[in-house]
Amino acid sequence: MGAASQEVRPFQKGNMALTKYKCLNCNKEFEAGDWLCASGEAHTVESKRYYVLDAPMDRRDCKNARLQMLNVIPEGKITRGNDTHVVPGTNIEFVRGVYETDNPHIQMALDKRHKVFHGEEGKKMWEAVYFSNEEKRELEAMELRGKVQRLENERNTLLDQVKNSKQKVAVLT
Repeated sequence: MGAASQEVRPFQKGNMALTKYKCLNCNKEFEAGDWLCASGEAHTVESKRYYVLDAPMDRRDCKNARLQMLNVIPEGKITRGNDTHVVPGTNIEFVRGVYETDNPHIQMALDKRHKVFHGEEGKKMWEAVYFSNEEKRELEAMELRGKVQRLENERNTLLDQVKNSKQKVAVLT
């Protein structure tokens, strides 16, 4: 993945931890609330994948499963002079229980949500809910075939290197 990082450090007000991010566009470290680069564009951070465990009871419906989360970032008001503008909230949609984003504001909001998971543990829980036993076996078999193929490729590369070095030694002698 990218070079973005997140660091949690104590927040001065209350007991909340404030997440520190690093933008991939401007390479600036920033904290929650500072969502824009100096250029005015939104910060972009390393993409993060989220999972919800909302698989339909009928496994045949898993391919079409969608879940909308409304107002993940609540609507806000901006006052410019005497004018007040309402900024609509941000809605997101999990397709087959998965949502991926590089928006730090959405990441912060989803990290606070109960029953929204991320990382390897979240992925394992999601797979347990979404995949049938047959699909799980197929995935394991594909993973095993991929490992075998990588090992074969690595062995062939090493063998070629040994052959080339022997040829170089033969030419020198």
